[in-house]
Amino acid sequence: MCIMIPITGALLFPFYVYQGYFWLVVTNGSVMMNDIMAFVFGKAFGRTKLIQLSPNKTLEGFVGGGVSTVVIALVLSSWIS
Repeated sequence: MCIMIPITGALLFPFYVYQGYFWLVVTNGSVMMNDIMAFVFGKAFGRTKLIQLSPNKTLEGFVGGGVSTVVIALVLSSWIS
């Protein structure tokens, strides 16, 4: 069952695009890419601490994640639609 669910979802991707579900893919993909890119930018360029509550969050990771999310969402939405 764990293998059938992702395979079935991948096979039905063109159907989802035509039904308008690509907005679900774009929003979920944007959230995932924001988290990943904020981590990457924070580890690569992070110097300025963002808040005391979470000591590993950096301003560079926050800005890098936000900018890269906008770029990736625009590219992904134009590619899918």
